[in-house]
Amino acid sequence: MQVGFHHVVACLAVVASTLPLQVQGVLFRSANSTAASHLLGSANSTAAAVAVQHGAKAMAIVEVDTVGADCPTGFRPMSQLECESGATIAGSTYAYVNSGCTPTWPDGCFRYADKVYYSTCHGQGRTKDGHYGICVQASVSALHSAKAGNSSQRQEWQPQRAPRVYFLFLAVDKVSNLDVWNAFFANAPVDQYRALVHCKLPACNTQVTGTQLVPVVTVPSYYCTDLVSPMNQLLAYALQDDVAGGPPNALDKFAFVSDSTLPAKPFSYIYSTLSTRQGSDFCVFPSNEWADTPSAAGMEIAVKHHQWITLDRAHAEKTSTLWASGEMHNFMTMFHMNTQAYTWTNNSYADNRNFGCLDEFWHMAALYGTLHNNVGQTEQQVPLSMFVGGPLVVSASAGWQGECDTFVVWAKYLYTAGNNPFNRLHSSLDQMSVPHPGNAARPGWWDTITTTGLRSIRQSSFLFVRKFIDKPRLHDGVDFTASYVQLVLTI
Repeated sequence: MQVGFHHVVACLAVVASTLPLQVQGVLFRSANSTAASHLLGSANSTAAAVAVQHGAKAMAIVEVDTVGADCPTGFRPMSQLECESGATIAGSTYAYVNSGCTPTWPDGCFRYADKVYYSTCHGQGRTKDGHYGICVQASVSALHSAKAGNSSQRQEWQPQRAPRVYFLFLAVDKVSNLDVWNAFFANAPVDQYRALVHCKLPACNTQVTGTQLVPVVTVPSYYCTDLVSPMNQLLAYALQDDVAGGPPNALDKFAFVSDSTLPAKPFSYIYSTLSTRQGSDFCVFPSNEWADTPSAAGMEIAVKHHQWITLDRAHAEKTSTLWASGEMHNFMTMFHMNTQAYTWTNNSYADNRNFGCLDEFWHMAALYGTLHNNVGQTEQQVPLSMFVGGPLVVSASAGWQGECDTFVVWAKYLYTAGNNPFNRLHSSLDQMSVPHPGNAARPGWWDTITTTGLRSIRQSSFLFVRKFIDKPRLHDGVDFTASYVQLVLTI
């Protein structure tokens, strides 16, 4: 299927094509698209050379003083992480205020009067009237220069780099079993990954201090109705890291991880799997969980998927831009989500009874749009660009689909017929390692496991597993962390 997109970029404002596409009996409405451009420097810049102090590290910078000019050769735009630290320029200290996009702002970090701001605009230039873009020496890594001036984390800017996996953690007050994650990253090549965490509460920021997890600035979030804001905050920071890391690699991956998740394989295995797999991984729920609403073109359907997705670079850039533009922020209202009482048996395909959370629909709906289908037709197959595990099967009996990177127990669908990796791992567990089942609203969890259960995790098809409480009991041993590292994370 060829999907045509028409886009206009103006401070992340996106205009959508509204023409539906016919695909084997299913109408597919294309999602909005926009181009994400990175302004990485121009040799014809007129700039005032100054110096900026971040933490304990002094960096050479230039302040672009000419409208239409860009960063000169050897310099890059200051990243959002660096910008939020404020700046000391020519002996004067400028505090960071906030981020956003207005018609008068240029792109990226800039100084206006006696304050520093970060603009999420695109295509508005490095400098505008009285708003002076800030560029730093390209040899400083944007992400790691913001980590308390840790010089051992510096990396030389390269014109090209290997694929990178971004581990994007969503946490409330802590990351459970952080020692396991520390061991996971301990011997990982620093150029092959970044680990970012969005903490809802300050205790989490304190916990990850000194680890490989870099906290991003917290944005408001609300369980179920909006966990997409922190997800896209993580994406925005991850994408900004590329300003200092050389031209982006199309094989980069952006994997979302919960605070109760653990890696199910060694770093080298996960890196190799994700960096060589083309496309994005969406773990799609059985079709009776999809959302639907009547429309003039038939039944409009939104596909439900696990929150813990892995995006390729193109999809990460697109969703970051679309969310910033306001795309489908009203999804929960559009589909009348959670407005009716739920029971175990009353949720069926295309019944106009919709249950779920924004984070279980938004990314796929934003990237691919909604489906239009005449309910009662025979099974349809919809090819989706860079959707791993496709084509998408549209029918009342469709089971698990796509690529499921993270194991979790949803009791209602544990035994769903067809390709069901969740049942395969669950059925391989010994009795003491079987997790609690959870319920229709909450997934199951582990508080106890055996070394046999740990071996089953390692031998499964999953890259990650959840949910683990912090410091679970090892039934046949003493030290859960040591056993997990030995049996799951050792090559």
